[in-house]
Amino acid sequence: MSYHGRLNIAQLDRLSEIIGNLGLLFLATLVLPIFVKGSIVDPITILVGVIVSIVCVIVSMFLLRKNT
Repeated sequence: MSYHGRLNIAQLDRLSEIIGNLGLLFLATLVLPIFVKGSIVDPITILVGVIVSIVCVIVSMFLLRKNT
């Protein structure tokens, strides 16, 4: 069985969902506790959490768009 490196629509949907959930995970674990706790934290941590979340959501949306 040869594999050409292409994903079918169901696999792309699943991959998009996983990447979107990963972005939410980063947001929930890095960014939100900082604001709830109210402690002083390195701004780089907040920035990294937000950037990773945004990138994951953009990649997820790109994968969904590629399906159509």
